[in-house]
This record gives sequence, structure tokens and C-alpha cells, in this order.
Amino acid sequence: ENRLGRIGAQPRQEAPKSMPLRIIGSISTLFFSLLLIPTGSGIRVAPRAPPRLGEMWAAAKLLSASFEPNRTPVATAVSLYAPWLDAHAFCAPSASTVPLVAVAHDEAESPDGGHRLVGVAQAMLAELRAAAGEGAGRRVVFVQNVAVAPSHRRRGIASQLVVEVERQAVSSWGVDESWLVAAEDDAGLRRLYQNLGYEVRCGSLGQVVMRKHLRPDGQLTPALTAGGGAPPPQT
Repeated sequence: ENRLGRIGAQPRQEAPKSMPLRIIGSISTLFFSLLLIPTGSGIRVAPRAPPRLGEMWAAAKLLSASFEPNRTPVATAVSLYAPWLDAHAFCAPSASTVPLVAVAHDEAESPDGGHRLVGVAQAMLAELRAAAGEGAGRRVVFVQNVAVAPSHRRRGIASQLVVEVERQAVSSWGVDESWLVAAEDDAGLRRLYQNLGYEVRCGSLGQVVMRKHLRPDGQLTPALTAGGGAPPPQT
């Protein structure tokens, strides 16, 4: 469960030219759709620009602890701002489009008077590569960096985070497909995404590539709407 949504290690590609200028541009224009999910209550979306540094740092630390303990949170924070700097076997992230990030906070007050960050998810606009098995060159949203603090798992937070970045991607980019990858040996994670409407398309590099058709109005999938069937999986 600590591997939610992470793209596996892949050969790093050659970095594009004028990289420092692109990084500065991404940081200066990035906005976050911040999803506040107080424990036991509904979803509240609060977009902010620029993002709060404390929230960015907390999200980076959570992702590093969940996926790559040997990677510094600084490197993970850069990945949140500019995902096109990382190597991606199945997609080519857009270097000119700011990514979307949703974070979840516990309603309990932290010692500094804020709310403790307990979950994060990222969506990026990208073009599919041939390794995705189909649709090479198609513009889609790619979901990654989904993590929930161990103390808050199995409460439906991961599901709500993924649904929120999907909704924001449809609204911001007009895409009609969402893609992601899951570890090939993690049946529980695949089941979580399948319950959200994703279907397996192919497998490669120890990963399972999954796709979901998004509704053009940006609404939740039927299984997650009020009164629309089964409740979201408790993850």
C-alpha cells in the first residue's frame, strides 16, 4: 500500500536544453489544487497560488518516506514542481503545463496551529509513449505520486485524492483519459484503481499500465457519486 501510484525506476533520458529557465518558469507559474479532507468529513477544494511552502515540503517528505527513503525530500519537491525532469517510460510529461497536486489534511490541529498533511496525489498533462501499449502521442492526464500516511490509510483518502486530480485535469486541460501505473505484484493496488474505473491495458518493466475514460463534464465516476452505487474503496 506504500507504493500507491509511483512510476517505477526507469532509464533517465537526456535533459532538454535551457533546463534552469524551464525550472524557474514552472516554479513561478505552478498552482496547486489543494484538497482538504478532514477526517470524517467531506471534500473541500481550495486552490491557492503560489503554494504554501510548508505544504510542499510536507508532501515531499511523505512521498520520499513512502517510496524512496534514500531520496532527499528536496529532489522529490522538484519532481512535484517539474515532473518532466524525471524519467518516464510510459509517457512524456509536458514541460510547459503546470502539474496539478491535491493534498489531504487531518482536521486535528498540529503543534504549529496548522493541519497535518496526511495524503498527496499528482496529475500531469502528458503524451503517451509507445511503451504504454497504445495511443502513442495521445494527450492524456497521467496520475502519479499518490501516497497516504500509514496512520490514515484505509479511510478512502487515496481514492478521493485520485478522483479530485482527475476532476481538476478535466476542468483545466479538457482531457478525456486518465492513465497510471501500479506495481505488477500488488493486487490490492490494482483492485483499488479498478474500483475507481481503471482497466489494465498492458504490463511492462514490472508495472501494470492502467487507463480510465473520464466523463467530459468532469464529474465523479458513477461509483463515487452520491447514491451512485458502491462506496469508494477504503484505502
